[in-house]
Amino acid sequence: MGQLEMDAMSHDPCCLLLVEDDPGHAELAQRALANSGAAYDVEWVTCLADAVSRLRTARFDVLLLDLTLPDCRGLETVATLRRHQPDLPVVVLTSTASEELAMELLKQGVQDYLVKDSMLTDRHGGELLARAIRYAMHRQQAGAEIQRLYRHSQRQRELLNQKNHRLGKLYSVAQKVVENISHEFRTPLTVIKEYVSLIQEGLLGAVTSEQERYLDVIGDRTEDLSRMVEDMLDISKLDAGMLTVRRAECTVEEALRPILPGLNRKAAIKGVHLHVSLGESLPSVYCDIDKFGHTISNLAVNAIKFCRDQGYVQIRAWYHEEANEVVIEVADDGPGIHDKDLARIFHRFTQVDAGAANQERGFGLGLSIARELVDLNLGQITVRSQLHEGSCFTFTLPIANPRVVADRFLKRLTRQSDRSAAVSLCLFRTDDASAEALDDFESFLYYVLRPNDLALRTDRRSWMVIMAGDAEGFEKLRRRATKTLHETNRNRIGPPLPRFMTQLVGPWNLSEEALAIERNVAMLLAQKETTHA
Repeated sequence: MGQLEMDAMSHDPCCLLLVEDDPGHAELAQRALANSGAAYDVEWVTCLADAVSRLRTARFDVLLLDLTLPDCRGLETVATLRRHQPDLPVVVLTSTASEELAMELLKQGVQDYLVKDSMLTDRHGGELLARAIRYAMHRQQAGAEIQRLYRHSQRQRELLNQKNHRLGKLYSVAQKVVENISHEFRTPLTVIKEYVSLIQEGLLGAVTSEQERYLDVIGDRTEDLSRMVEDMLDISKLDAGMLTVRRAECTVEEALRPILPGLNRKAAIKGVHLHVSLGESLPSVYCDIDKFGHTISNLAVNAIKFCRDQGYVQIRAWYHEEANEVVIEVADDGPGIHDKDLARIFHRFTQVDAGAANQERGFGLGLSIARELVDLNLGQITVRSQLHEGSCFTFTLPIANPRVVADRFLKRLTRQSDRSAAVSLCLFRTDDASAEALDDFESFLYYVLRPNDLALRTDRRSWMVIMAGDAEGFEKLRRRATKTLHETNRNRIGPPLPRFMTQLVGPWNLSEEALAIERNVAMLLAQKETTHA
């Protein structure tokens, strides 16, 4: 015995309203129900008006309905009864079998329909009718439950949207608070550093060796706090999509030069040996040099912080010719990182246990920011570590080859976007101007571009830009650049920035971009080489 039959037998008699104007058919239907083996309480009416009246005053479990009544015919009969009892299961008794009629009945919300003559005269007609009634009731219940769940999901969705909206507002407020606090911190930190410098230089009198040691510690901790402030600002800008990225050709040595004095001072205070080893004939890389230096600084400061007493930190760089990239490593001989922590150390606000000996705590942002900055610079960052032996953080940067850079950039776009998304190549060419004005225009161009746009200078006064987006996105970029250039020149002291012309090449889908972009980059580079020749 099936589940539906068991359910039916476990309930009280089914209250059924039979709407049938033919007494013979009504008698046959009631007889079939009586012989079905199930218990029914049947009430019979002969017209639509009486059916409506009974539905208003009594409760029924199911409606057995003839479509041809004295006061109404066809689908209008169903529609009228549905208006009065939208949730009542309905089984239609019809004189003809029609697939088209069946579809229309289902659209009106009827659970089942049976052909009268064949069903009522069949010796198994009672079983068929009873089964149709049971299934109709179950379908109606299932449909009602689906509707209830749908309404519930809609309410939950509306509630979730309201909460998301509120969270968005709270996040915006929190972001502004972080930015304001970070900016407010900068001024006193700058003052502290300046006064420490004045005292160390002896401008306020002689300084003993003990005082010098204390001043070094003050300066070092001030630098740590300044770095935390910068990290908070960078996170805020990254989340808001406002972090400007200016990728250009540079060397590893150029990135290290401004940060090495601070790293050497921090290492000396901690009693750590810092060693820098750059491979011979390192090629130039293409990246944002400030973000490159920030990455090395975060990794090196982290290594110095967790290094053992009288330990070492090594910064190494070499050229990986096959991968067309420069590899930078920052290694230490600290306590190492447990395997279970390796997968999460790049997450924001994550700090792992470095042993009781290390009491320095930050926000847990340094490695997270390093990962995001490496990604913006079209590289990858990894870590390998062994407990009690130390850790080695490795990141890569593409060499300053436009084809290599374009390929890296497109792979990054593909990771971040659907492969059906559009990507475009557009060209910027300026009027002739001085070298200084053209360099200023390049800075201006980087300012109006988004972090997900890549600019490559093809000759003295031309740039090609690979951008995520189609012709509409390019037009928005062109209008933004034109408006910003006008405003910049209006407030600029000195010669104005040169005017520019633009040209759109593309767009393509990311799934087909590789060959198209490579072909156009090769063409532009060939033009550049011919011009220089």
